[in-house]
Amino acid sequence: MIKNGLKNYWKSLKFFFTPFGTLALGVILGLSIAIPAIAAAVGTLADNVTDIVQNANLDFDAFKDGLVAAVRALDWNDPATALRSILNREWLMTTFTDCIKALVADYDPLVAQAQEALNACIGTIVGGIVLVLFFALVGVIAGYFITKSLVRRTIAKRAFWKFFLASLIDGLLVAAYAALASYLTMVWEGSLYLFTLLSPLLIGIGGLIEAYLLHGWKKVPAKEIITVKNAFKLLLVNALIILISAVFTVIVAVAVNRITGIFVGLALFELSAIVIGMNAEAYVKDEVSKTLPAEQTA
Repeated sequence: MIKNGLKNYWKSLKFFFTPFGTLALGVILGLSIAIPAIAAAVGTLADNVTDIVQNANLDFDAFKDGLVAAVRALDWNDPATALRSILNREWLMTTFTDCIKALVADYDPLVAQAQEALNACIGTIVGGIVLVLFFALVGVIAGYFITKSLVRRTIAKRAFWKFFLASLIDGLLVAAYAALASYLTMVWEGSLYLFTLLSPLLIGIGGLIEAYLLHGWKKVPAKEIITVKNAFKLLLVNALIILISAVFTVIVAVAVNRITGIFVGLALFELSAIVIGMNAEAYVKDEVSKTLPAEQTA
């Protein structure tokens, strides 16, 4: 099982550019809408300030340089923290206020008049960034389902009707898991901690049960499939897959930069989640194929 599980992971890597591409496409689509909107908002802000201070001397280079410097000053080695700063209204207000002070020599008396224009600009910027994140999320979700269909054809192909059966089994297993956890907690509060520790093993057994019902029912004996040993093997191979993806992500982040590492990591962990979700099915189908003709294992 461990060998085949890792083999499934390596085979799935040929689909790496599917989740990577849909994520990149989502970000590009978001940026293509957000950048013009943000640029227009900043331009409108500058025009409004110009109208307010018609007789003042304006230094647009100072405004632009101040904005660029503030963005560059963020720690882009930690993109998540930098993004949180940009989405923080206080940071935006402080940054643009400083930029306007650089634009207008005598700014303080004009604070109240410029405040409305500044709020409108900041609202547009935050909205644009949120839009980019939304499109990125859509790209991740779309990439997951497209990649999942491609990987399934490669390592765990199944008839379409089994999709509905799998959904039913998933629901029953989750309900049984929740009911057992609740009951044990009521009987003995300490069992919650024990149950949590055993959860990975129980989830592995649940995966084997589902895979057996989908692909092995009346084809191979259940006692050969649903065992604690197989659950441990499934747990181990899935942990190895996650570890390999994590190590490769760190290597890319260190060798290139963290932003590239985030893109690569998201794609790899999507692939990992897909393969992990199918490893039990692939194992059962492999066991069934040893006893039955290929046309009877679908």
